[in-house]
Amino acid sequence: MSLYVDGCMNKDTGKEAWASVVDSDNKDMVSVHQILFTDLVIKKVSTPKGEYYVAVAKFSDVSSQQNNGAELLATVMALRICTSPGQKYETIYSDSTLILDWWSKGKVNKKTLSKMDDRKKGLISECKQLREQFESSGGEFGKISGAANPADLGYHK
Repeated sequence: MSLYVDGCMNKDTGKEAWASVVDSDNKDMVSVHQILFTDLVIKKVSTPKGEYYVAVAKFSDVSSQQNNGAELLATVMALRICTSPGQKYETIYSDSTLILDWWSKGKVNKKTLSKMDDRKKGLISECKQLREQFESSGGEFGKISGAANPADLGYHK
């Protein structure tokens, strides 16, 4: 089984971005696993694809573009799900090269790091640690195109 992650920001999300996680059946995993996200702001939203629970991304180091932070939140949420007891997800798919190749491995451009807010730095550290745990137990990350990503909330279609 697989999980799919995505982040979005547009006129409908306002000054925040939304992070979503769904499974292979397009089931909203944020609503199912809310207990794992008590440190995040979770809200129910109406999207072109229906009602979903999302994590809200609003970081102080960027003034308008919160999308990368939402991609990070979605990946952290998927990893929390995958590394919790009894879960059998084998692959996490993302359309974000930044997350797949950089932040989830703890890599951050020095110039970016110097301006990054502490909360985002902490999430990058958590993401790296959880990715290592997930991969050491046989989990994998995969790249998916944005157009094919089931976690997309319908704003790109």
